[in-house]
Amino acid sequence: MSGQKIIRDGKSFAAICRTSEYGWENSLLFNSIKANGEELLASPVRIYGEENGRVLDFGTAECFAVERDNETNLCCAAECGNYIIDTSICVENDGCCQIDLKLLPRGKRVTEVFGVEKYKNDDLNLNKLVLEIPLKTETATHYHYWPQETNFSQPVCGSDKLDKDLSLPFKPLLWLGTTERGLCFFSDSDENWQPESKKAIEVLRREECVLLRLNLLGEKPHGWVRRADENGEEFLPAYGYMPVTFRFGFQATPVKTFPKNPYENKSLHIDCFKKIPGNYRDYLFSEPKDGKDKNYFDRMKRLGGTCLYLHEKWHRIQNSGYYSEDEEKQTDEIVFECKKRGIKVIPYFGYEVSTLSPDWNAAAHDLRKTEGMYENGGGWYRNPPQRDYIMCFNSPQADRMADDIAKVVERFGFDGVYLDSALFPVPCLNEAHGCGYEKDGKRHVTYPVTAIRRFMKKLREILPSGALINVHLSNCCMVPAMSFCDGIWDGEFIQTQLNREGIERLSEGLMQAEYTGRNFGIPYEFVAYSLPNWSFENALCLAVPHGILPRPNDADDALSVIAPYWAAYVHFPVAQSVWHPYWNSGLPIFSKNDTVKCSFYEYESYEGKHERLLLFGNLSKTPNKATLSGKISYAKCLTDESAAVLCKDGLEIRLKSYGAAVVYAVFG
Repeated sequence: MSGQKIIRDGKSFAAICRTSEYGWENSLLFNSIKANGEELLASPVRIYGEENGRVLDFGTAECFAVERDNETNLCCAAECGNYIIDTSICVENDGCCQIDLKLLPRGKRVTEVFGVEKYKNDDLNLNKLVLEIPLKTETATHYHYWPQETNFSQPVCGSDKLDKDLSLPFKPLLWLGTTERGLCFFSDSDENWQPESKKAIEVLRREECVLLRLNLLGEKPHGWVRRADENGEEFLPAYGYMPVTFRFGFQATPVKTFPKNPYENKSLHIDCFKKIPGNYRDYLFSEPKDGKDKNYFDRMKRLGGTCLYLHEKWHRIQNSGYYSEDEEKQTDEIVFECKKRGIKVIPYFGYEVSTLSPDWNAAAHDLRKTEGMYENGGGWYRNPPQRDYIMCFNSPQADRMADDIAKVVERFGFDGVYLDSALFPVPCLNEAHGCGYEKDGKRHVTYPVTAIRRFMKKLREILPSGALINVHLSNCCMVPAMSFCDGIWDGEFIQTQLNREGIERLSEGLMQAEYTGRNFGIPYEFVAYSLPNWSFENALCLAVPHGILPRPNDADDALSVIAPYWAAYVHFPVAQSVWHPYWNSGLPIFSKNDTVKCSFYEYESYEGKHERLLLFGNLSKTPNKATLSGKISYAKCLTDESAAVLCKDGLEIRLKSYGAAVVYAVFG
């Protein structure tokens, strides 16, 4: 247990972390998990097995703490019948619990070895081992898992409200929770898992709880086979079987305290999706197309931007620490002009190794490998002509990339780094760096969940104090690495669906579980592209009522669209206000087909006035009108002068197709 407060009370232990707390009491695993002070468990975690129809309950354990190299582990041991389970748990300051669980035969005591007591050498027909985490019903209303059974051409289905039981094959990531808190299960590998059928993970809604069931074994472990020599002499009796080990973890969310004002960073991301001609320096110094500013530096400053993200083209060799003399000069000029205007600058780093890099030969054997189309790590085409191949964070290349990032940030005075898809634990079976495992004559993939956490942890440690780490999630809420992030960017995965069919099959539960940020403790920005049937402006209807904003990737039109929204949040005391999301705000609001959603921030002034920043979104292709009942003395739309009108019964808001609006109103 690293960096957090450990409390021992008799046979009970508690780990007090940044935003969470874990408790053990004579148990192999937790009897309490708290997130932001709220208990998540309905009852203690349970581990049980089954042998010949008899239930084996490992309910009582001996626990003690051990220390080495400034790390404390809680070790717990229990036995039932002919079996022992040992666990070792390391809890870090952000609440990440990494667990080793070992199942093994009890073996012979000394008295049995010498024949003083008789040893009954059972064949050890254990045919089930189950880990159950009973969560309070009210703390498990939504879910997210990865990988999802979908792709860019199909509807997203890995996040939603938990309105039915889930039966899943092994998933390296599963989160259950609410829009405020939750619990994440994670594991790099299903090695040694032998679930019955494909039901490795079940989420079962019971009257008294929501039961997360991990079916570790549904049959006798494959390695537990009695062996004899050519004379029939037994040389591996049942008690000699080796332990079966399961490695996994849990982490309560949020992983850190959500900022009081999540809108302070007003970012422009150039050359992402909408590409720009030429180099970044020439573009930024050119006159914007509306002619209102001398250059794009001035335009960004005038419209309220506080941070500029440079995409891939800021240096020629993708994702490396190499840069040429002219790139060095160009980057210095960009940083100077931005800093002169109080604008931060953050560069892009991806998750790949370039064929143009002098490091290619040293890193090529460390690429991600799997079966199918991307069996050798993918390979994006970039300019100047090169291919970028996906690296695995379990490889030594991860350390090299972290060091390169830190050196680049220091050299140019960057304000942090933007990591593209770095929290995406792509499956890998490259044995050169320890990924994958052998089973039934075939190599199976593993997932570098803990390796990505290790990379992010190192990066946080070696970057200068105050440097921002902003990460593109790629639709994977990688909780064990999130606590090292300052901001999250997500939504690219659903852009194709939005362009193809609008919002019609996009569930509110998906947005609530995956895109608000509060349940994970990290502020989000929404990916929004200008597509033939879906625009950056359309994205506001999804983002605004969920408490986030889209990040513009166009310094012209999109920057003009977002500017009044940035300004609206600047002039309202968000940091001193209470957040009321539409799904539990209790607002008396009516619209046709209930497609207009309204969340709000509420601030009580010194004069006792209830000031609200109302965040409207019309989740429909059809223009709509909504009425908000109540005694409202003043109202002004901050993003569209004609959108809001005071009437005798309250407020009337008119929204266009996929429209949004921010309204300041005084109640009472």
